[in-house]
Amino acid sequence: MEKINPNGSSETIRKAPSFCFEAFYNYGHAHHVARIPESFLEWFIGFFEGDGSFYYREKRIQTRFCNDKSYQETICERLVFSICQRERIIIEHIANTFGFGQVSKFIQNEKTYWRWTLTSKKSIENIAYLLSGNLILLKRQQQFLKCIEIGQKKGMFKPPFDKTKPWSSKICLTNAWLSGFIDAEGCFSVSVHLPVSLKTQIDQLPKMKKHWSQQDYQLFEQISQCQIKLNQKFLLTQPSTDQSVLKTILFLFKGKCFYLFKNKAKKKQTALMLVFNLIVYLHIP
Repeated sequence: MEKINPNGSSETIRKAPSFCFEAFYNYGHAHHVARIPESFLEWFIGFFEGDGSFYYREKRIQTRFCNDKSYQETICERLVFSICQRERIIIEHIANTFGFGQVSKFIQNEKTYWRWTLTSKKSIENIAYLLSGNLILLKRQQQFLKCIEIGQKKGMFKPPFDKTKPWSSKICLTNAWLSGFIDAEGCFSVSVHLPVSLKTQIDQLPKMKKHWSQQDYQLFEQISQCQIKLNQKFLLTQPSTDQSVLKTILFLFKGKCFYLFKNKAKKKQTALMLVFNLIVYLHIP
């Protein structure tokens, strides 16, 4: 999926090292679904790196309830791959596109979340073919290799799987990784700043318009001609070990702000043109 930089900089449109999906198409792609476009796979990897989990679940005893009775269930040790989101349509689209995995929901803090989970040996190996050599964040690369090592001790990830593939993919505007990463991690916000004098004028207006006098209408006309300042922000946060990722994104969008916040690096953009650049990037097919 080719992206165009609205400012025309050759640095941001230069073709970066591409993702390699040959192994996934040959060994990890489900046979009963249509060939998944590369642009979706790029988006998915970025989305996973921002909001996914890949971990080892140890054997444990868990208490469950059925018909008001409790019972003990043994949870087997296994590798688990999952992505959680509040948007059901995103999780179901991912599951339907890949053609494997389970979709479930859970409630946390009175909010409903949806989860796509892989626990079977086959599905874990399928997704591993996609991620091998294609992850960008250092923490995700380390997490992935640790899980592969655990799996290999249990007889998983046999040849032709190759865990030594180099991590050659880069963040750029010529693939969909950044779209997926922003979908998972990004936060757009807009706030309105009203001068004190303008707030005072607004407070002088009656709450119900039917009670307005001619003087109130004149005051309203004066207020409508005032310029209101919009504060626009786009935020991304990452651990300090991945500050280079935020610096790369800042460069791509000509960012001017970079803050360190506790143990995390926070990227903050406030200029209208920078936000426009991001919106243009996210919407170019």
